[in-house]
Amino acid sequence: MKLTPYALLLFCLTALLAVGCSNRNNSPQYSDGKEITQLLDSLFTKLEKAYSEANSNSERLVEINEKIRRAIERIDSPKLLDDILSGYDTKKHDFSFILSPDTKVCVFSWYTHMENSGNRIKNIALYHSNDKMVPTSLYGTPVIYSEINQIETYDGETIYLLQGNDSINQNKFYRLNAYLLKNGYLEETPAFPNNESSIAINSLLDSSKMGTPSHFKIEMNGLRILFQDQLDTSNVENTLAFDGKKYVLENGHH
Repeated sequence: MKLTPYALLLFCLTALLAVGCSNRNNSPQYSDGKEITQLLDSLFTKLEKAYSEANSNSERLVEINEKIRRAIERIDSPKLLDDILSGYDTKKHDFSFILSPDTKVCVFSWYTHMENSGNRIKNIALYHSNDKMVPTSLYGTPVIYSEINQIETYDGETIYLLQGNDSINQNKFYRLNAYLLKNGYLEETPAFPNNESSIAINSLLDSSKMGTPSHFKIEMNGLRILFQDQLDTSNVENTLAFDGKKYVLENGHH
């Protein structure tokens, strides 16, 4: 039977869609967290090598960073994240990996070596939704995240506190971001005074020049947050207390 041009076109489109679906369904899956860590370490070795070359190729840096992004976004189960955490050592890798205590939120951070592009740091978060991990970007200027704490509100929601830092010239700053898993998405939440979803403090790279280094100290399982801005001449240590819904500022003290 001879196919009409329309029928032939329909047949070809159906075949292409079938092949596309087959390729997606057969995309390679990780066997365990060790495989992921080894793959990322290999990619970061290539990234460092490309960056250190005399005639560093920006297209090559973009290509490797894109492979890193895709490798992270393929992680689809909390078990794989547990595997990564069990063998992760911050001193042995060129990327930062943090996982929330309930294993529902994690963040990968790294230096892209693409300073001229304005994307010197990259963050990718994974969050739990419908029994799988979903990748997403985070709000605000990327930083190197180093810690996740969590606290439960009086109505049963969990606030995730992401702490990170970055340095610019001789100054270093620390930032604390508040997120919430809501309706299947990871969203910012105004957990801090003045309905802010993040707070930041400043420090000096050489902390010996001005007292103790600044950072956020989270105490009592997240019920209190202590912090002091090293560049604030008042030398006041501030305290945020959790009231069951959000953080409120208590009187600072010297």
